[in-house]
Order: sequence, then structure tokens, then C-alpha cells
Amino acid sequence: MNIFMNHPRVEMRQITGVLLRKKICALWIKLPPNVHDQITTTLIQIVNTCDIRAILLTTAQIIKSIAKITVPIDKWPNLLPTILQWTQSPNDLQKEVALRLVADVAGYYLNMPNNGLMFGLFQLVGSTLSTSQNFKIKKEAINILSVLSQFIEKPSDLAPFEQLTPLIANTMKDCIKLSDEDDFCDLVEVLSSIVEGFSEVQEFDTMTQKTMSPILALCLETAGIQSLPAYIRQSALYFINTFVEYQLEYSVSSGIVPPLTQLLINILSEYNPLDPEDEEAPHRIYAGEVLSTMAEILPSSDFFPLFWDIVSKNLESTAPGIRCAVSLALGTMSFTCPVSINEVGNIISPYILTSLQNENISVKGSALTCIGNFADNSVAFIYTNCDMFFSTLLALTKDSNVDLQSAAFFDIHIMVEKLSLEEMKNSVGPLLNRCIEVVLSTPDYDVRDAALATLSALVFLAGELIIPHAQPIIQIANQLIVAEVHKDIEIIQKGRGIELFGCIAKAIGKDAFRPYLEAVVNIIRQMLVMKHTFEYEIRKFSYSALSDLFSVYGSELAPLIPMIIERLINTFQMEDDDDEKKEQLGNISSDDEDDEEEEHISYSSGLVDEKGRGAILIGKMFESVPREMETYGIALLGFLNKMCADDRIDVADCACETLWKILYIPLVKEGLYNPLGQNPTGANAMRLVNEGTLTKVQLTLESLPQSVMATLKEVTETYFLVSDNTKYRDILITILNQFIEIFTLLGTAGAHFCIVSLSNLTLKILNQQTKAQKQNLGFDPSEIHEAESDLLSTVGDVLMMLFKMFGKNVSDYFVQLFAILSKISQKRNNSAMKSTAIGVIADFFVYSNFCPEQIIDPALALFLHNLTSNNEDVTINAACGFGSLVRIIPQSHSQSALNASQQALQIIATRIITAKRPGVIDNFVSCVCKILCVPGCPFQPQAILPQLIRFLPITSDHEEEENVYSTFAKFYINIPELNAQKSLLIDAFRKALNVEGVRDSTKQLLQKYLM
Repeated sequence: MNIFMNHPRVEMRQITGVLLRKKICALWIKLPPNVHDQITTTLIQIVNTCDIRAILLTTAQIIKSIAKITVPIDKWPNLLPTILQWTQSPNDLQKEVALRLVADVAGYYLNMPNNGLMFGLFQLVGSTLSTSQNFKIKKEAINILSVLSQFIEKPSDLAPFEQLTPLIANTMKDCIKLSDEDDFCDLVEVLSSIVEGFSEVQEFDTMTQKTMSPILALCLETAGIQSLPAYIRQSALYFINTFVEYQLEYSVSSGIVPPLTQLLINILSEYNPLDPEDEEAPHRIYAGEVLSTMAEILPSSDFFPLFWDIVSKNLESTAPGIRCAVSLALGTMSFTCPVSINEVGNIISPYILTSLQNENISVKGSALTCIGNFADNSVAFIYTNCDMFFSTLLALTKDSNVDLQSAAFFDIHIMVEKLSLEEMKNSVGPLLNRCIEVVLSTPDYDVRDAALATLSALVFLAGELIIPHAQPIIQIANQLIVAEVHKDIEIIQKGRGIELFGCIAKAIGKDAFRPYLEAVVNIIRQMLVMKHTFEYEIRKFSYSALSDLFSVYGSELAPLIPMIIERLINTFQMEDDDDEKKEQLGNISSDDEDDEEEEHISYSSGLVDEKGRGAILIGKMFESVPREMETYGIALLGFLNKMCADDRIDVADCACETLWKILYIPLVKEGLYNPLGQNPTGANAMRLVNEGTLTKVQLTLESLPQSVMATLKEVTETYFLVSDNTKYRDILITILNQFIEIFTLLGTAGAHFCIVSLSNLTLKILNQQTKAQKQNLGFDPSEIHEAESDLLSTVGDVLMMLFKMFGKNVSDYFVQLFAILSKISQKRNNSAMKSTAIGVIADFFVYSNFCPEQIIDPALALFLHNLTSNNEDVTINAACGFGSLVRIIPQSHSQSALNASQQALQIIATRIITAKRPGVIDNFVSCVCKILCVPGCPFQPQAILPQLIRFLPITSDHEEEENVYSTFAKFYINIPELNAQKSLLIDAFRKALNVEGVRDSTKQLLQKYLM
């Protein structure tokens, strides 16, 4: 304490203060009362007399730490009066420290009953903002509001906030005048947290909107001023984003959304992606994020037309900034509105292709970013017209700018990974030739690396088509492996070479690849034990190559297994040892702690990544060499069980994805599985039985052998335990997907084994009762919305399989589901979840051909209501569900079905005329056909079908296509009035034969009718 008070060097006093704070907090309860009094008296004396800012702030930190221990038990009674006295000091530095302490300790006092402190603190903030000219003092006063906001109990308590709003706005304006980025950011963070906190209580909404609207208006103005510093504009956007997220309904009704959308596009139009000083401008990056957030939280059918109305007006502009903005905005929107983007693809496609050929490198760069987003988010027209886009992207790989070259390869790579060989077979040759040419000739590392990644993806996809190119590709792989390494980063090229060899092996087959196998295996052996800066990346490539090689050679690679398992177990244990070492570090200075933590994170992140990739490799080995893996099964199962529960999402995700594959070990022992390695489809034997959609489970074991059942029991128990305890929705999604894999593998026997626990889990998820859904740790509303939608969609996939396998046998369970899903479908501003909920209900009727009597009328009403929805996905599922339901309603409820059908036909007749999306039209047509086919249907086909014939052909799933065409054929053959018009139907059927998307089996049916 003497050094802290009296040492001549301020730095020494400050360091001593940090150590004092730690020691005092650790030892306080062990110190006698007289020492307590001595310490607190000394600290107060320092604040009263010291004029050195750093020492005063350190003293405040010590006081804050002691207050945390003493104030809740009333052991420092004069602290608050002393601090409040300092807030009236004429010394600005003392006043600043005092206000900071008020914010630090007020919460302890406000938690005490009948404290009467709230009003006085509001007065303190108001008087400080009104009288002080010192900005830092004003900022500390506003920080107090963040604490006070947590103790507001009723809307009337918000009145002081409203009175303070003009003073807060003036303080923010002062910040803007001074271009004070850090303090403006701090103020926005406080105000955003207040908005977030108040919005959790619906009764506060009106007052929150009234209080914070002036701040919102200021931020909207600030974000649009180009001359302001970037971080001030970003902070303004941050507040806007928070306000719109938490006060969405008000934001829509008050008309904020259209000008905000225009503002965001204006900000993006300033973007120059290839200007080094401009590339990472934070306000522009954040503008894209806000745009994406709005697309997530607003129904796409509401927001996209508004967005498109603004963007489409700029499509004719030749200004580089505008073209950049349009491309970036479109790319951003594809994350949440890919279907809507695709529906205007005939306009967007030529625009993007023209931008790719623009002379301005910024315009080309933005267009490349846009295509990458489109490809990543599966915007359909990119893939439908892939040859045209590949041709243009290939031209850009020859651009003089190396950044554009590597970006073009990056986009090609994404597209290749999502396309089938059939879809892109015309482009395979030119793409292979260009990749080979670039890898062999370019001196630029980034371009060569992007070309190599694309080459590996092409080789993996193209299979035997690479044989004419095999020699140069093998030459490239060899060169990469044997090349000298002059820089650490260059060793990644060796990894690329090994990865490429694995892809080549799968493409050309075991016999053609055998001359290279020994050399490749020897290199992998070296890489698995390599010590290097990038050793984790090298091992990741090795694991990728091993996965491919095991799928080709299977048991031939058995000699490698002990080394691989030893390497992986060593990795798992090394990380555990490192964690134990970290726990033993003890108390050290704060700077040392920070350094050690950073080093641990850096070291551990490579291990974490390797751990996940290693788990994936183990899964491939369970699948490819299960007999040889039996020896290690129990040990690996222990590691995988532990990893599934890991707090790090990447580790847990990979482990959960792998865990179920240990089932291959008992299956192969029981003679139920035959690992074939490379076979005509590149899949294992059981996959051949189950190829097709997830619901076409053809393998149905009547009973499970005891060994399979024991393993399945342990696997599913781990999954259910992790589901109860994980804090990540993504892990729940992964686990649900693994149940789908298990059911695909084991059929109804596997589903019977765990249907009770799985049913309980799905009900828990739908009621938002899992730990992950309750905690929402670290997520903002838009992230929660997206994650919850994805989770519900995956639950829908699981339920679809259960409905397919068990049909009406799960009707009691479905009655419970219906009640929950009906409530979900009524949630406001949650179109994705609404659509999924209605889709799941429709699936039950589709696959069970049964409807429990008590939900017939509610289900009809639900579908009818949603046939009028503005959201097209909701409408599609409602039409599908209604058509499926009316076919199976028993005679006892025929009048209900008749009345509802009449309403449905009226709704469809009105809406189909203006519908633009093919999926909506197809499902409307299909729904009408199902209604007309209901026995005893009183509606006249001759009055309805001629109005629908112009909407043919449809391209839906096979059963829907057959239903529609069969219905038309039946009535046009059997009803004379329609038979007289059959030439129109013949023309429609002939047209369907030439339409892309109509299935081959449907075309065969059409040809049968035409004959």
C-alpha cells in the first residue's frame, strides 16, 4: 500500500495497484476489521487528494472490488455517501471517477429492499448532463442509466428516461462534432443494451419507442453522413440494427424500413472492394450485416419486394459505386431470400454477367463476391446456367489482377462442390485444363492455391472423366509433394498434393492408382508425425487423403491403422494434458495471464480443428474397415462420447457426426454389412440398398442382433444426454440428422428402439424447453431466429421419417404435435418456422393417409387460413396439406370437407391468377385436382379444369405430377364436354415432354396417355 501511495514512478504505482486489487480481494475475509478500516480509509484519502488520472482509475477499480464483497453485507456503510459527495466535487477528474463508481456499485444498493435510490440517481444523471461541459463526465453519467434500466419495474418508471433523451442526444452530437469514435461507440453500446433490456418486457414497448425514437433518428442521420469517421457510422448502424430487431413491429408500422433499406444500399454504393485503404471499412461491412438481419427477421414476401423495388431502379446505372452496391446487396440478400432472388434470376443473371466483364476492377470484384454468395446459398439460376457462368469465370482467371483470378477460382470451387457431374459435364474439360495450366505456370501463391483447391474438387467429382488429364494431374501432385519449402506457408502445398492424390485415387480406381499408392502412403506417414508451424493443417490434408484412400482400398490399408489411431489418441490426450497444465498456472499478473491465455488459445485451436477432422476420419474407417477397427472400438467410443459433450462446437459437431458409425462394427460381425470400398456408385453396400430420398427406407430389419442393440443403446444414450445439456442449437441439429442416418441404416427396427426418447426430445424442442433454447448464450435475436428455424426444419425431417415408417401408428403422438405446431404457425414475423410447422402437419396426412377425428376441423381451418398467406412457402405447404387432408376425411365429416373445399377453390381461383412462383402454381393445381378426385365431390371438373390447363405443365415431386396429369386425363376422357376440348390437353402434355424438370417417369406416363 505504501508503494501504491508514494512511489515516484506512476507506472510502478499502477502495477502495484493491480496486484493490490487481486491480493486484497483474495485475502479480504481473512483480514481483521482494523485492517479493513485502514485500507478503505487510505483508498478514500487517495481519491480526495490525488490528481493523477491513472492512479485514480486504479483506485476506483480496487474500491469496486472491495464493494462487491462488503456492500451486500453492509460492511462499508459510508461508501455510497462518500461517492455521492465526490460527484459534486468541482474537480472534474474526481467527479468522473465518482460517477464511474456510482455505475459500478449502484446495483448492489438497488438490490436492497426499500432503498429509495432510483429517483436520486436519475436526478444525478440529469443534473450532470445539464451542467457539465466535460464530455467524459457526461459519458460516465450515461453509463449509470445502463444500471438503472435493470431495475425498472413498470412503464411509468421510464418517464425519467424520456426526460433525459434530449440531453443524451446532445452528448452524442458533441461526440460526432469531435469525431470521437471510441466514446460514441461506448454511448451506443449503453443505449443499445437499454433497448435490448426494455424490449424483454412487452409492457415497456410503447415507452421504449417514445424514449428511443429521437436517438434512432439521430443514428439514421449519422450513418448517412459520408464525411464522418467509419466507426461512428458503424456504431450508428449498430444502434439502428438493435432497435429494429427488438422493436420490429414498431419499425415496420412507423415506416422506418424503406428509408433504412435505401440508406444501407447508399452506404454499400460507396464500397470499393479492391482499394486497400477501403476494403475493410467497418460501416460498409456492417451495412451488409444490417441488410441481412432485416431479411432474416422480416418475412421475405414482405421485405424482398421492397428491397427489389429499390435495387431494380439502380440496375441501369453505369456508375461503379452503384454497380458495386447492387452486387453486394444482392449477394447479402441471398443468405435469407435465395428463392426470391432466383425468381428474378432472368433480370439478375445478365446484370451480374455484364458486371463480371466490366472494365472497372471494383465492379468485377463485387460481382465475384455476389456470385460466391449466390453459389454458397444455392440460388438456383447460378446452377441451372452453370456453363454460362463457368465460361465467364474462366475468363476472369486470366485477368491481369491476381485478386480477381483467385476470387474467380474460389467461386468456381463453390459451384463445383454443389453440382452433380451430369449438370456440369460440358464444363469439366475446360475447367480441368485451366486449373492444370494455372497450377503449373502461375508464380502467385494465392492464385495457385485457389486453383489447386478447385482442381481437387473437380477430380473428386469427375471420376473417370479425368483419365485423359490424369498424367498432368499426377505430375502436379508429385511436384507439390517433392517441392522444396522456402517459407513455412509453402508446406501447405504438400498438403494440397496429398489431398489431390486422394481425389485421384477415387477418380481412377484402385488398379490405375496402385503405382502411386506406396509413395503416397509413405508421405502420409511422414506428415502424421511432422513437427512444423503448420503441422495441424498438414495433418488435416492427410486425414482427407486417408478418407479417400480407405474408401478405395479398404482393408489393404490395415497396416496404417495402428499408427493413425496412436496419432489421434495422442492428439486427444495432448489437449487434455494442456488443459491440466493451464489449470496449474496459479495466480500471476494480469498481463502474464493474458499472454498465457492467448498462447493457449493459439496452440489449442489447431488441436481442436485436428480433433474434429480426426473424428471424421475415424467415422470413415468405421465404415470402410470395420473388422480391423473392432480392436480399437471401445477406446474410440470413450473418446467420442466425451467429445460429443465438448463445449467447443466444432469438436462436438464432428464427434456427433461420427459416433453412430461405430454401428458398422457389430453389423459386419453379424453379416449384415459388407464394406466394399470402391464400388460402382462409390457407396457402401447398405447405402446401395437405401439410396434415394431420406424417406425411402427400404431396409427393414425385423429385429436387431444383441451386439447391434448394445452398441445402438450406448450411441443413442450419448445423443440424448448431449441433447439435454448442449448450449448450441447446431449440436441439436447435428444429432437429429444422425438419427436420420441411423434410421436409414437400420430401418424401422432402429427407429422402434429409440422412438419414445426421440419423441420426447422433439416435443421438448418444439416447446423450446432444451437448454440450448432457454439460454441463448451469445446470440442476438436474428441469430436466434435463424437457428430456431433451422432446428425446427430438422425436427421436421425427423418427423417425416417417423410418419413414413409408422404412419397412423403414431397418431396419438401427432395429436400432441398438432397442438404445438398450430401455435408455432401463428407466430408473428416468423415465416420460416410457420412454413415448416404447416409442412410437418401436411407430411403426416401425406404419409399416414389418416387424420385423427378430433383435429379434422382445426386442420381444415389452419390450412384454409394459410392459403391466403402472403408468404409463398406457407401457401405452398398449406395447399399441399389441404389437398392431402380432404382425400382422407371420413364420410362422417364430409360436410366439413365440402364446405372447406368450396372456400379453398374460391381462394385458389383468385390467387392463382396473380401467382408468379412456379411452386405456388403447381401446388394450387395439385390441390384442386385432389379436391375433384374426392368421392362424391359435387364440383364440376368441366367448369374448373379448362381454367387450369393453361398452368400446365407442372414440375413437382413425382407423386404430385402423376396426380395432376392423371386427374386431367381421367376427366378429359370421361366427361364429353371436356373430351371435345382434348386437343388443348394433348398440346399441354406434349409441351410437358420437353420441359426441363418434369421427371422421366412422369414423361413415360404422359406418352402412355398420348398414345
